[in-house]
Amino acid sequence: MTWPRKTLANADKLCIATVIVAMGLSACTHTPTPDEQPAGKASAPAVGLWRGVHLFANGDQIEPLKRAIVEKLAPSGINILVLEVDYGFEYKSHPELQWAKPISKKQARELLEVCRKHGMRLIPQFQCLGHQSWARKTHPLLIEYPELDETPQIPLDNPGIYCRSWCPLHPKVNKIVFALIDELIDAFEADAFHVGMDEVYLIASDQCDRCRGRDAAELYARAVNDLHGHIVRKRGLEMLMWADMLVDSEQVFSSTTWGGPTCRALDKIPRDIIMCDWQYGDTRDYPSIKYFIDEGFRVWPSGWNGTRATKGLIEAEGRYAHPRMLGHLYTTWSAVFDLYEPTGAEPGGRRGVGAIIKETAHLIRPAPATRMTAPPATHAVDREIRMEIELREEGNFGKAIRSASAEILIQDLEGTRVKSLGRAVSGSTPAKEVCFRLPVGSYRAVLRGDAHLEGDENHPFEVFSPAFRVAKAHAHAARGAAVGLVNPFSPKYPAAGVSTLTDGILSDETWWSGDWQGFHRHDLDATVDLGRSVLIQTIRTTFLQHQDAWIFLPTSVENAVSADGESFRTVAEMTNTIPPKKPGAFIHPFEAEDLNTVARYVRVRAHNIGVCPQWHKGRGGPAWLFVDEIMVNPAE
Repeated sequence: MTWPRKTLANADKLCIATVIVAMGLSACTHTPTPDEQPAGKASAPAVGLWRGVHLFANGDQIEPLKRAIVEKLAPSGINILVLEVDYGFEYKSHPELQWAKPISKKQARELLEVCRKHGMRLIPQFQCLGHQSWARKTHPLLIEYPELDETPQIPLDNPGIYCRSWCPLHPKVNKIVFALIDELIDAFEADAFHVGMDEVYLIASDQCDRCRGRDAAELYARAVNDLHGHIVRKRGLEMLMWADMLVDSEQVFSSTTWGGPTCRALDKIPRDIIMCDWQYGDTRDYPSIKYFIDEGFRVWPSGWNGTRATKGLIEAEGRYAHPRMLGHLYTTWSAVFDLYEPTGAEPGGRRGVGAIIKETAHLIRPAPATRMTAPPATHAVDREIRMEIELREEGNFGKAIRSASAEILIQDLEGTRVKSLGRAVSGSTPAKEVCFRLPVGSYRAVLRGDAHLEGDENHPFEVFSPAFRVAKAHAHAARGAAVGLVNPFSPKYPAAGVSTLTDGILSDETWWSGDWQGFHRHDLDATVDLGRSVLIQTIRTTFLQHQDAWIFLPTSVENAVSADGESFRTVAEMTNTIPPKKPGAFIHPFEAEDLNTVARYVRVRAHNIGVCPQWHKGRGGPAWLFVDEIMVNPAE
């Protein structure tokens, strides 16, 4: 499953550095194992949530950046600046590796002074392992030292690849890169360092004599651990990295994961690394935040693509509030001017990050840890909604929570109060349960209350559930019937479980809405128990195709019926005639009509295309089959 990857503005025209700016440090820390303990300098004290902004700058842009700190960032309460330097510095150890218009040591000190004057912590960044090229431009390391290239047979103008990587096993690479990192640490007097590590798609290439045939997860973990050994254990700093290569995309939904084998490296790296979990899609929820928290990491969720997606991610950060949930990072993949003006270049007229910050920064607030079992997607208007609510005496306030209580509300998506469902109080056992009905519409549950912190401090909070829809169900003879599956649906796209297939709710073309049930690699093999013998005239099963998201219609669908659930008789076989190449997202029903047969059990077998076709960008990768509803004798 893929989303458009992040893009760099004018990358061929500017020798640029990336700037990440953040507010606050988390009070929550992971206690490292003895092997993870930093050897030297401790990190800065933790105070509140991190608020981050990500920008580009080269040596010529340091002065505009300094002005932006004064005019835009400091007034917003920003107190951490992470500067991605890469090859944009006047290196003394390897001057052959610097870009044009590099940041000088003098400029670094001047920027550091401005940051300190405005109470900002400055953290340098160097993009490691991947991103050693962009578009047709290969970066200096692999130009000057071609023996370090993971894919030496690919021409340096990079046809057919996303970006190059260095070989993590070459004996020379760490000596060179660590020297560059040390210069940045010293120049910026750093107590933390960001190593990048995102979008490493060419790891374990057959073109590399050292990496050929090796496990990509082992190679990725080795690179991370080598950097951790130098930055954390030797130099005594904190280490941050992008998290996309470590999400198990077969188990956890993420709007930006590659879904490759490097996710298995997660069990092989230290838990004191801070995971910058970048999520750029406008989706219903962002469970990868909880994924990394549950794995023991501190997490800094990172957004980009417009106000609506940013608000959605910030709300998810509140849902997954935890001592290891650090805050929010605004990334831009643009230059300092993006703080002032809309870019005008993105689909839908994406606004500049300055406007997005203005509209959303006030939403980045601490909260207690909560659990709300709001409907996972769409709920039938004629069925009762049952919710459990739990408030916990932990969170990301930076202080211990003595108690917390909140009113339980239902709001529409405009923020209008629709229903009050009483109050939830921390420490309640069992969790509070509420049951209610709602008219047709779109809603979300809200916990609005106060946390009583140590030191007799009260702090208000709001926590929002993902949006859910209440809709009229479609009548048919199988509605509410029990369903048995031979192959499991993916935990990444469970919808509401097996009941999804007969709940009478029909989804739209939004594949991430939560209404579609996904089967990865597997066929759909479902048996519906109608509860009694029924004269069956029509069997209709609805599927989704959105080939850009690796979702394809089944190659064929077989319907069979049975009186006893043991002996089945095939009543219809349908072959798909819609091309897999058909663009866009659309719903297609496979319908068998005029069956005129009596049965209690209906079996539907839909055959997954298996793997993405050779013409597809995911060629050879496992394909998805998305199903919505199995209908028997639909009323319309």
